[in-house]
Amino acid sequence: MKKTALTIALALAFGSASVWAEQTIVAKSHFVHERSAVNSEGVLLRGSQTHPAYKQIVGLLPKNWNLVFTKQFLAIAPLTWDEGEKWTDVLDAWGKKHNANVMIDGKRKQIVVSEEQNKRPAGTVFVFSGNELHQELYNPEQRYSEAQQYVFNRLEAMQGTVHDEVSLHQAQAQLFELMVDVADTKQKQAIAKAKEELKPKPPIVRGPLTIYPNGDVEAKLKEGFLKAQVIDLIVAGQQVSDESSVIWNVSDNHRWPNNYTLKAGSLNELYARLLKTYGIKVRFSANNIAIVEYI
Repeated sequence: MKKTALTIALALAFGSASVWAEQTIVAKSHFVHERSAVNSEGVLLRGSQTHPAYKQIVGLLPKNWNLVFTKQFLAIAPLTWDEGEKWTDVLDAWGKKHNANVMIDGKRKQIVVSEEQNKRPAGTVFVFSGNELHQELYNPEQRYSEAQQYVFNRLEAMQGTVHDEVSLHQAQAQLFELMVDVADTKQKQAIAKAKEELKPKPPIVRGPLTIYPNGDVEAKLKEGFLKAQVIDLIVAGQQVSDESSVIWNVSDNHRWPNNYTLKAGSLNELYARLLKTYGIKVRFSANNIAIVEYI
């Protein structure tokens, strides 16, 4: 039965448009002008790269056909096809992959994509609006109503207002243009962010301590007593809150001999290199206390 319906649908698609088709909508939009890749036998003449479905529908459908979505997640679901495939087979496979029902209305030359549910199996379903049996089984008018509600509500949310005289297909074309603008803006922002992240970051300088983006550190030491300089470094490293959190359990008489910049790959390595010759180490407790003591 489905094969028969497909045959009739395709016959209608490439037969007399004046008998069955609604007036083709023409607007200044990439999403309504005709650039179909489908030949007279319903075969796609060229393949496509993977893009969100809403960007693909113009090239996928035969001329004079339209497609509308009822859900945002279906509009942005990825879609692709190979040269030589039939457009109906592409939609059937895509619908089954993304749990989408693709209702192909041969009378209106209209396709409605909705979420799979009872009486809406994933894949393609061929109907003819006005047919009493199809109306009972698939309720095409309800599908069109759902599509209109999604498109106009989404469009109004994105641009604030919708003109009363705008048709469903014109509204969807406007919506898709806005979605492209948003996607392009996000892509530009992501590129700008990535470029910003690639820029060399300046080192962080806190008193005598310099911390580089790669984790290297250096300490500017001066000739004089060791205690005050070590405490300043520990506080600058932000491993304790202030000087009162450093317990000095060694002699106050230890001295550093000269002005010197000490470099290391980390703070812990810096402390070790600075204090090892004195037989001293620094230990950090669980309650953010630094204890300077003999090894």
